[in-house]
Amino acid sequence: KDAPSVTFTGSEYKKLSTTARKIAARGQTRVCGVLVRSEHVEMWKLMVHSFLRPSETELFGLRHRDVSPKGHLTSETDPLRLELEIHGKTGLRFAGTMPRAHSSYEDIVEERMLPNPNEYVFMPEYTNRTTAVNTARRIFSHFLDATDLKRDKDGNERSPNSLRHYALQARLRSSKGKVNISWLGKNAATSVDQLERFDVH
Repeated sequence: KDAPSVTFTGSEYKKLSTTARKIAARGQTRVCGVLVRSEHVEMWKLMVHSFLRPSETELFGLRHRDVSPKGHLTSETDPLRLELEIHGKTGLRFAGTMPRAHSSYEDIVEERMLPNPNEYVFMPEYTNRTTAVNTARRIFSHFLDATDLKRDKDGNERSPNSLRHYALQARLRSSKGKVNISWLGKNAATSVDQLERFDVH
């Protein structure tokens, strides 16, 4: 039996993003002893604009050597974006991001001041990537609690993967049918069938 993917509405995502930025900007919130920083906000934002899974092999497996900035600031046909080399659950793939992922990545690079290419992009202080994933999930859960968005209107519990579902839905809807669904499926390592069943309604 198919079940709808747990996701966000546009207004809910905006509320989540705004609140998360405010929490990070205050610099006073700790989750399980970890200070919530702007990196923890940019991390989820880049995920939304790249369609990555919030897993050890995708979002948390990404190293700086896997990220290639592409495009030009003033070009409409070749906008700024990132090309990612991803070693995900479906194997090696190269994926393009939406333009906003470029600015999120630039903010992270600027904060780190020319990081080592072999360093993980997100939460590199954790050599154990399972710990990185679990810590990030707790921070995300704090953002959900702060916005009263822990569950959707039907009582289904949200998780970081809800952001991926939101990203795919938002891309399909904003394109007004113009996006190539086969390309999107390949880029996000999901099937056209999945997109049609869960992400176009």
